[in-house]
Amino acid sequence: RRTAELKMHGIEMDPLEASKEEYELTPSTYRFMNESAKVMISGLFEFVPSVFPEFRVLKTSDKWLLIRNYHRSFFFIDASLRIQRRRRQLGVNKFVSYTTYFSLETVDTFFSDCPDPSNCRAAIETGMSIFLEHFPRMRKQFIELKPTEEELHALLGLAFWSVENLDLDDGILLLATRYRTEIIAELTAHYRRTNGHEKGAARIGMLLCLLQDIRRAELSLNADGELLRMLGAFDDETVT
Repeated sequence: RRTAELKMHGIEMDPLEASKEEYELTPSTYRFMNESAKVMISGLFEFVPSVFPEFRVLKTSDKWLLIRNYHRSFFFIDASLRIQRRRRQLGVNKFVSYTTYFSLETVDTFFSDCPDPSNCRAAIETGMSIFLEHFPRMRKQFIELKPTEEELHALLGLAFWSVENLDLDDGILLLATRYRTEIIAELTAHYRRTNGHEKGAARIGMLLCLLQDIRRAELSLNADGELLRMLGAFDDETVT
């Protein structure tokens, strides 16, 4: 993702240098956000089977259904993980892609290349409203919980198998139950080695609540996306 996005910016960087993640983040625009989302989704088709091998043998339609259900949760959790690592550099900025950010100061730039710029002012006002409604609340929850990298990795797995509302066959639902059980068991063992069983059980409960909050935020953002579509700022080619 990083290499692809840097090349989309026209930036050629030695992979070892890029891996230090010290390059300057740039303000995103609608089109860059959209193209980078395609890169991320393509990458998920490689990432998921490396973690859950059974994904490889699923029907293509089921793979798409699972990835479509997952990619926003993945983005939230992955961005939170990277924000923890780069907090000093990022300040109040929010990731829009792997290498770009969005803030109230850059909202005009963001919508400058949206599908229908004629309603740009209304789109900007809506974008500011979305920013103020969702991001501070989600950020507060992550700050209060302070999930570790291990916990965020576990959340990435649990989020993928949060398939309760999907129309999937029994085999995939059983697979989801098995993996969620295994991830919780690994977390429990991790807590037993670190901060104790009782505190660990409380942490698991808080992580599961955070995951539900992320899913609720996705539903709200879906509705916001439809509003931006009505304004012409998003269209049928918008994949994020």
